[in-house]
Parts: sequence; C-alpha cells; structure tokens
Amino acid sequence: MDSGKVSNGFVPRYNEGDIPSNLNYDTAEELLVAFYNAFRNEQKRKSDAERKQYPAIRKLSELTRPIEVNSTVKDYVARINTFTRRYMRDLPRTMELWLGQTRKIDPVVFTFLNIELILAEFETKNGDGSVNKQKSNIQSALRKLNEFKRRR
Repeated sequence: MDSGKVSNGFVPRYNEGDIPSNLNYDTAEELLVAFYNAFRNEQKRKSDAERKQYPAIRKLSELTRPIEVNSTVKDYVARINTFTRRYMRDLPRTMELWLGQTRKIDPVVFTFLNIELILAEFETKNGDGSVNKQKSNIQSALRKLNEFKRRR
C-alpha cells in the first residue's frame, strides 16, 4: 500500500482497486456460498445436542429450493446483496474507492474487501434520529460478513 496516497482524510486499504493475491473469491456467488456454508450450522441458543445440521450448498440458487436451509444466514446473504444494490452508493468514501478502482470487481467482493470502512461509514438512523429497521438488519449482516473475513 502506498501510505503516501491519502484521499478525503483516509488511506485506502487497497490502492486503486488492487486486489490481494490471497483473495479466493472472484464473484459474489463464490463469496456468498462460502459465507453461507461457514455459518449454516451456527446457532447461539441451543445446546450441542439440539443443533440443527443444514447441508452445504454449491450455488446460491439452492437457497430458494425446497431444501432445508438456515433462514437467518439466508437472510444475511439477501441483506448483503441489498446493501450493494441500494445503499453502497450512499457512502461517499466507499464510492470514492469503488470509482477509483483500476480493475472493476464484483460489488459484493468489493464490500468484503472494504468491510471495515463500510461498517464505519454505514449509518442506520434516519434523518430524524430514528432507527431505520432495514439498515439495522443490513448492518447485522455486514458485521457477520466482517466476522467471516476475520476468520479467514
């Protein structure tokens, strides 16, 4: 990273869209399938004896089939997609990085790479100070994506 390049008061994590060589995901599909599979059997409140075991998936389309899936993680996947389609463009510093890329990457992969900045910049309150429920739910999914990134 070129530590001399500062933009809007912060140093970009990856200069001009450079993609780390250890990134295993080229597409949203690959990333979100790995994300789902990593958390599909995680349950916080049940004892080990009561844990539900969900099958791994190979494609996101499997989440819409009549197989049993972890609905919470399925919702996280949908919320991450909603963030990239609807809310990412509202984050000025994030969009500056997105537009400054020399090699365009999938928006979900970009979100994964820059999740720390996005979490810091993503506001979940409306203009009147009330909590925006959809944004709050999306923030939970983004935090889970950050957890997934830290586990790697």
